Amino acid sequence: RGFEDAQKCIDLAPDFADGYAVKGYAWLFYKLNVSGADKYYQRARELGWGDVKALMGYQGYCSGWWKFKEAEEAIQRMLALDPLSFPVQMRLVELRINQGRNDEALEIIERHWAEGNKYSQLNYWAAYAHLSKKEFSLARANAVKLSDDFDKASTLVDIYRAEGNRQEFEKSSLELIKQYGEEAIFLNC
Repeated sequence: RGFEDAQKCIDLAPDFADGYAVKGYAWLFYKLNVSGADKYYQRARELGWGDVKALMGYQGYCSGWWKFKEAEEAIQRMLALDPLSFPVQMRLVELRINQGRNDEALEIIERHWAEGNKYSQLNYWAAYAHLSKKEFSLARANAVKLSDDFDKASTLVDIYRAEGNRQEFEKSSLELIKQYGEEAIFLNC
């Protein structure tokens, strides 16, 4: 149905970028076809974007394929459309961590904390920024503050694995499997 709706949108308004973005998203996530997705995302990009959600799909695609320049452009466009969007800010934090720009990611997180934001997602990304910097005690301190039990458990597994703490890694992995099933390990990869 997503393909049909996106095509109908393209047929009705061939210059409307977001129709192409939705079709790219459908190619990527329903058919798992990167080249098909890329064709539609590029067309949407040529026409210009007008919707933050459409851009989020494209930015996620770019980040997932390590196309950091395009992901950066998508985030900057999202920020131009909605500069106060918390989800967009978190996409920027994630991109900075993936780029190895952990200090910049932490600056954004700390700014949100200074503004009084208490979202658990801030702790999640702070844990991964510190983990990337091999600051394991700071990573753990943020991980234990996570409100979602799966996120907390899987983040701790990642931390124990990265610091080479085999005993805690095995123990926490087994607890994760016991609580969430064997697929939890695959979700955590």
